[in-house]
Amino acid sequence: MSRISCEICKDLIPLVQDGVASRQSCDAVYEHIEQCHACAQLFHASNTNEEVDETRNQKKTRKLINSVLTVMLFVFIVTGVFLTDGMNVMMNTVIMPVTGTISYIVFRRSAFWRTPVIIAVFTALCHLLSVLQENGGYGDIGSVVIFALLYSLFALCGIVIAALLHYAFRKEHL
Repeated sequence: MSRISCEICKDLIPLVQDGVASRQSCDAVYEHIEQCHACAQLFHASNTNEEVDETRNQKKTRKLINSVLTVMLFVFIVTGVFLTDGMNVMMNTVIMPVTGTISYIVFRRSAFWRTPVIIAVFTALCHLLSVLQENGGYGDIGSVVIFALLYSLFALCGIVIAALLHYAFRKEHL
């Protein structure tokens, strides 16, 4: 016969599942659910429902965060490229690495190729359109390539920094 009644077991089940019950309480609950089918069902049913709800909430939150970060990524890229023609061109030494960091959060490993390609293509298109509008010809294509490569390299620096921080602060599972 178990040491605790069904009512006490039902009260202790959430504490045991959350990991806050004492060792003696855990032992008593496990001993009771080995003998009582109703309490065992309650123990396993409540544990599964909480895990499913937690997983759904985590997925929704992760999706929302990724959506916001993707919008921020686009805003940073556009802002950085349009600052090229003004006096604030040096702000890109900050904007592009931040863009790289955000892209690592959103894309993880594929950020190493996606972000530089997106930045290079967007930079090249914007500068080529600007040159075509001003000169009516191709103008200085060399500067377009240099800016596209430079911004991509700045973004890669941000991606590498984010990856190193992610590696340094990852959770160690024992």
